Amino acid sequence: MAKAKKSAKGKKVSHKAKKVKTTRVERVAKKVVNQAVRQAQKAVKQATPQVKKFVKQVTGKPVERIVSEAMSQVNRAIAPAGLKLVSTGNKKLVGEISHFFDKISVAVIEVKDTINEGDAVTIEGPQTNLKQKISSMQIEHDKIKSAKKGQSVGMKVAGPVRRKDLVYKAL
Repeated sequence: MAKAKKSAKGKKVSHKAKKVKTTRVERVAKKVVNQAVRQAQKAVKQATPQVKKFVKQVTGKPVERIVSEAMSQVNRAIAPAGLKLVSTGNKKLVGEISHFFDKISVAVIEVKDTINEGDAVTIEGPQTNLKQKISSMQIEHDKIKSAKKGQSVGMKVAGPVRRKDLVYKAL
């Protein structure tokens, strides 16, 4: 049974009640962001060639790239809260960083989808934006060519990464 705790107003609040509220907030935030992403993708599909041309002239980037960058920024912003909700179109979420060994520049990745040596990956987080090809992967000091969902692998990385950073495979 959860212990009751007194709030600032003197009412008893259980730990379970607090946990449910946090979960509900996360669900609502996820739903709102997903709706915004769907609307942005729908707007890109419905944009006429003239609108796309105008946006490219003004920003110097195609509309699709602007939407993709916006979705990447959303992913980086919500990653610290443990939310992973936006599919960025040309990338697929394949893992999450669980540890980083800075002296040897190796990251431990919790694999969520199959990755192979030689795949182009992007590691994104609130302070990280790193693109590279997978040059070396290991499990318990044994070199491997491919990693499957559920495995924890060590991967040589080109720069510093942080725990909870997301690993995407370019499609």
